[in-house]
Amino acid sequence: MKNLVFLFFFIFFFNSCNKECNELTDYVFELPATLNPAKDTFLIGDTITITSEFPNKVFDKSTKKYYKLENWKFFLEIRLREISDTISNEAALLDFEVLIDSIYNFAPLQYSNGSVSYVGDYLYSEKNYSLKYSLIPKKIGLYYHSLFSLLFDFGKNQDFDGRCPKGRAGVDAFIRLNGNEENNINMLLTSPDKHFNDWILQKPETRFYKFGGYCFYVK
Repeated sequence: MKNLVFLFFFIFFFNSCNKECNELTDYVFELPATLNPAKDTFLIGDTITITSEFPNKVFDKSTKKYYKLENWKFFLEIRLREISDTISNEAALLDFEVLIDSIYNFAPLQYSNGSVSYVGDYLYSEKNYSLKYSLIPKKIGLYYHSLFSLLFDFGKNQDFDGRCPKGRAGVDAFIRLNGNEENNINMLLTSPDKHFNDWILQKPETRFYKFGGYCFYVK
């Protein structure tokens, strides 16, 4: 009788896991971050600080479960765009002093189209992930900050306990900046660039909030 009960629960557990894997498209790990002070307007010379710290048990938005991710690479990228004109300035990071400790192994990257960003990753130490950097504006304008992960493109082969067989579900990340705050998303409407005042606002969850979006003026 005990063997039958054990077999029943084994089959039930196996079928439940198999169903979840069949229905799952991607794991989407939620990475918390904070931008401080959370204002809509800064002055030239002010300091804006972004921090992100969390333990290695990370929440997945798809399955609503926590998974242990040990020494993972999240392939982070920091971008600033100046969106005051009909064509955005994709190299707006050059108009800021970027302060980031060398322990995070970040470096500036310039794309062939002229875009400038910083790329690097979290520091993983004592079962915790951490990142901290500061931005000091040197020029007035309307800016759009984003901190995002390229995990979907570059980190799909990393493994963790409880993962469905590779190939059935990918891995992605959602940067949850300042909890559920709006992060001045309404400022996108004041940009004359349709990419920001229209396209992003059509799907704000996946085109703004997922990428750690935050808008602000520098005056």
